[in-house]
Amino acid sequence: MANGIFDSKNGKVIFVCINKSYEKLSKGIKIKGRESPYDCVRKYWPIKDVEKANEADFILGVCHKEIVAVYKMDERGWRKISEDSQLMNGFKNDAEIIECPSLLSRYAFSGEIVDDSPYLGMEIPIEYGFNQSRTVTYNY
Repeated sequence: MANGIFDSKNGKVIFVCINKSYEKLSKGIKIKGRESPYDCVRKYWPIKDVEKANEADFILGVCHKEIVAVYKMDERGWRKISEDSQLMNGFKNDAEIIECPSLLSRYAFSGEIVDDSPYLGMEIPIEYGFNQSRTVTYNY
């Protein structure tokens, strides 16, 4: 159940829809390559405007319109997996990559969890344009 309504007047955030992977994870179902909420939030996103995405203060993992995870990107920002040797080495054995090599053309970030974020547990109101069929949504 949501702990209030999200309102971000003081920062730029990206919402990523992690319904399927997060639900499985929370039920104890193991998914190769998605072993933690961090894995669910950080990788394989179709980022169209990397410059814009790198302006985000936080990346928010959303499950059924509720914020369940908050991360702060490191200084490297969003990186195309196929163009970053560190990401490639880390992801090349992921079951998802093996089954769907086109994921290498998507983006990922590295960062830190923000356990004490006031955003955790909040619901995303409709005016932010968050739509569970769109995997990545910006509030800016």
